[in-house]
Amino acid sequence: GPGGFGPPGGGPGGGGFGPGNFHAPQVLAAADADNDEKLSRKEFLDLSTKWLREWDKDKNGSLNEEELKNGLNDALGPPPNAAPGGFKPPAGFGPGMFLGPPFLTAADTNKDKKVSKDEWAAQFSTWFKQWDKGNDERLDNAELTAGLNAAFGPPPGQGPPGFGPPR
Repeated sequence: GPGGFGPPGGGPGGGGFGPGNFHAPQVLAAADADNDEKLSRKEFLDLSTKWLREWDKDKNGSLNEEELKNGLNDALGPPPNAAPGGFKPPAGFGPGMFLGPPFLTAADTNKDKKVSKDEWAAQFSTWFKQWDKGNDERLDNAELTAGLNAAFGPPPGQGPPGFGPPR
C-alpha cells in the first residue's frame, strides 16, 4: 500500500514467520499501559513518542539510521541481564541491523536519510490504521505480529522487501 513496501501478509492471520513473531510480544509488553493484552492507538503512539525521545541521542528531533538501529537493538534485543551462558550477540548485532534500514525507508518520506518527529508520528499512525484489521481501535498480539511481519519480513522466497521483480 502507499508508504508501505512489499506485499501485505498472506491473507487473514498474516501466516508465515518473521520478525513479528519475536517482537510483537515485546512491543505489546512495552506499550500496554493498562495490561489488557491489546494496544490502543494512544498506547501505540505513546510508545513511539517514548522511543523517539530515548533513541534521539544527539537531541536533534530526528533519528538517523544509526540511532534507529541502536534504539531497536535496545528495545527489541535480548535483555541485558540475559542468563549467564545464554545467547549473547556481539555488540551492535541485533534486530536493529535488520529492521533499521527498512524502517528508515518506510518512514523517511522526504528521503533526507533521517526520520523527523512528524515522519515518525505519521508512520506509527499509518501502521496502526493498517494493522487494526478488526477495526476495534486496538491491536492485539496477532494483529501486531502480522503487521510487523508485513512491514519488516521479506516476502516468502525473496530477499529484503522491495527488491526483485514485481510478481
